[in-house]
Amino acid sequence: MSADDADVAQALDDMEEEFTAFGCYVLGHIGWGLNDGIRSPAEKQRLGRQVYEAFASRHRSKLVWSRWPLDLENAWPVEPGTPLDFDLDPDGDVNEPLLVVVAA
Repeated sequence: MSADDADVAQALDDMEEEFTAFGCYVLGHIGWGLNDGIRSPAEKQRLGRQVYEAFASRHRSKLVWSRWPLDLENAWPVEPGTPLDFDLDPDGDVNEPLLVVVAA
């Protein structure tokens, strides 16, 4: 198993655990688990997609937009074709909506 495969497996386990515990998962958290200080943004994006696709194949889920702090009662649907962002910017604008995985 390559280091990438191991990191994808760990990120998927983390996603499964948080989703089970809280019923949702902020998509950008995937990037935090893959952030080793060496990978490029494109590599994190590629691996993040692998994690998300593996998760989506196991769970009936959908993506929604939510403001921070998470307010799923007022979340709104993600349009088909919306680019997925697997890495949060810790210095970004807190008013920017977040992609959140929720049960379908």
